[in-house]
Amino acid sequence: MTYDEIAERANAKLKAKAISSDTIRNLHLMRGSGGRQPNPTVNTLDTIAVAFGIEDGVRYFTGSDDEADAIRRQLDAVHALAALSSGNTALSSLLARAASLPSGSLNLVVDLAERLHAIEEQHSPPRRDPTL
Repeated sequence: MTYDEIAERANAKLKAKAISSDTIRNLHLMRGSGGRQPNPTVNTLDTIAVAFGIEDGVRYFTGSDDEADAIRRQLDAVHALAALSSGNTALSSLLARAASLPSGSLNLVVDLAERLHAIEEQHSPPRRDPTL
């Protein structure tokens, strides 16, 4: 199958312009933007799976829509944290350590962070309106 055929098949099955032959070629040849290794999104992998007849897409690997949605949320959170941690070495270090934790432990870290945030909010002085 050519890259064009894979893209056409995926787009036809999804009834949308979901992926281009260039994207498929770059993934196959391991070419990302700026010379970096490609890091496809879950949606891209889902689209390619559909092209190859895996109608459930990523759910084939995760087992359910709920699990696939949880993975998407986790990936969105990782991207948001990466943007926040850019240049912040303490946060980058925390993220690196948290990345290797099992999900139960990671949930505890998230819960702890939420509790610390709530405590900080309770003990911070009230903010003044800068327009006054």
